[in-house]
Amino acid sequence: MYKVLKNESDFDDWIRVLPDEASVVSTQTAVKNSLKEVLQRFDTAYGKERRIEADLGGFAIVLFGDRTEVSEQEKNVLKYFKLNADEYEYEEIYKQKEPECTVEVTFRLYLCSSDYAVQVVRVVKKENENG
Repeated sequence: MYKVLKNESDFDDWIRVLPDEASVVSTQTAVKNSLKEVLQRFDTAYGKERRIEADLGGFAIVLFGDRTEVSEQEKNVLKYFKLNADEYEYEEIYKQKEPECTVEVTFRLYLCSSDYAVQVVRVVKKENENG
């Protein structure tokens, strides 16, 4: 599963109906703040009403679900934009330990051109060995 977020308003709407698989986006403050900051930067630099298909700027896409589904969705995004998985501009990783699993959230910024970027956010649950 995935959710495309073009601006901070999209994020605010989505957070109200967040699926369980992506709940860490609202429960972990650092993850929530990082995603909001990315969207705020896009809004400030390129406008809140930009069209992600036609205007400059970019967007964030949150990939969530099981590991296989997230990996497949990420491959599709990278293929669509003709990007290589290991050629991101920066990466941030957040981990949240839960009783049965650890949720790992990875932010990767991919530059498609000098004025367009895709912020890929992967939310993956990993089973704990002793869980």
